[in-house]
Amino acid sequence: MNVPTNSTSNPLRTGTPVHDPLYIIGPSMAIGFFAATFLWTTWFITHLPWLGLAQQVALPIMLAVWFGAFVWGGTFVRARRVQIGALAGFVSAALGLLILFSMIGGAKASEGAEPGPNKLLMVGAFLVFGALVGLAGTLAGGVRARAEIFDSPQDWLGRFAKVAVLATAPLLFVGGLVTSTQSGMAVPDWPTTFGMNMFLYPLGPRVDPGVYFEHSHRLFGTLVGAASVVLAIFGFVAGPTRFVQRLSVIAFVLVASQGVLGGLRVIQNKTALAMVHGISAQLIFACLVVLAVHLSRGYQAVSSTPVLGARRAKLFGTLAMHSLIVQLVLGATYRHLRHDHILYTHALFAFLVTFGAFIAAATAWGLRDARTSEPLPASGLPARAATWLGISVIVQFVLGWFAFGFAGKQMQAADVGQALLRTVHQANGALLLGAVTALFVAARGAFRASRDVMPAR
Repeated sequence: MNVPTNSTSNPLRTGTPVHDPLYIIGPSMAIGFFAATFLWTTWFITHLPWLGLAQQVALPIMLAVWFGAFVWGGTFVRARRVQIGALAGFVSAALGLLILFSMIGGAKASEGAEPGPNKLLMVGAFLVFGALVGLAGTLAGGVRARAEIFDSPQDWLGRFAKVAVLATAPLLFVGGLVTSTQSGMAVPDWPTTFGMNMFLYPLGPRVDPGVYFEHSHRLFGTLVGAASVVLAIFGFVAGPTRFVQRLSVIAFVLVASQGVLGGLRVIQNKTALAMVHGISAQLIFACLVVLAVHLSRGYQAVSSTPVLGARRAKLFGTLAMHSLIVQLVLGATYRHLRHDHILYTHALFAFLVTFGAFIAAATAWGLRDARTSEPLPASGLPARAATWLGISVIVQFVLGWFAFGFAGKQMQAADVGQALLRTVHQANGALLLGAVTALFVAARGAFRASRDVMPAR
């Protein structure tokens, strides 16, 4: 289903009633998964064994963040807020069920969390409560709705792709904690957790931190897996091009394969599989970024505007991305093997990656409209991607040298500080990869538009 993206062809922008189910399902899925991602992330942080927060403190924080996510999503909704808000809340609560039993299963991990009648009643009440929270939040967000709202199914597909990228970020961070704390085999079986259905395994307040990290990593993997299923279906139905339709399905296949690879790493307990699992996770993240960028209005603008300097931007964007992938492999290899010669190679290569990222960002900032010779707007996709790239590479360079000096060389981090430093460095590397990928896609789109109009440029 191809939906025009210009404002004059969007029925909601002209006041015409729209009966296409995607005008309700699309926003509901995007907002529901968006809110669920923040709910899950807040749950993970507030229940960290390192913090030891009481449920009386954690639950209000979770509810406030959850409601705030619906309010933010509601600012993008023009019409049918009641239906969209209630359905989004139901979807978000249904996803929240995947972590519900970990919270109500008892104080000790050994107490179990089998769904008896009382807990099944609690599940139903939670779904209704989620629908009410989603409804209230979406209506509250509608009070301060954005002045210009693009709400075709294709626009919501683009937003959902961004939500899929967002949902992958905490998965990468938790996966980094698993590696930093050497918790990969804290749960020795898969797909069960100590013989139990992993969605019914309770993470009590006295659970071992390693078990908490590894089990949480699996749970976040299911969230990303669910997002990839919806993205594949949504992309196949509403994708504007065959490339988007196919990439949506490919992303699902990659995410599913990543889950199986993670399971094999546990079953076979092989370091090589763990290393491949860590590298492929970031490459899949980059794949989701490619899809999200292709579906953005910023990409539509840059890919239809001939620009000066597009060939250079594409060249340096490609070099920066490829050098960063090499650096990613070096970093992952060192994290799993801890060989000094890999560490020093990784540290020296950081200078080349940083230099390449700045050159790529500079060429993107220097792009000019071929028709007017004016610089492209700072709010455009190339400039925004270049800004993110510049900031993230500076942060990564600084974090890298802090990790070099203070994160320790032993396989397992010696304390919480070392574990966090290693993990933040790895997580920011994923952000850097996402930024350079976005710049590469933008530069490639600009080059294609410029090549068609001005072959000599």
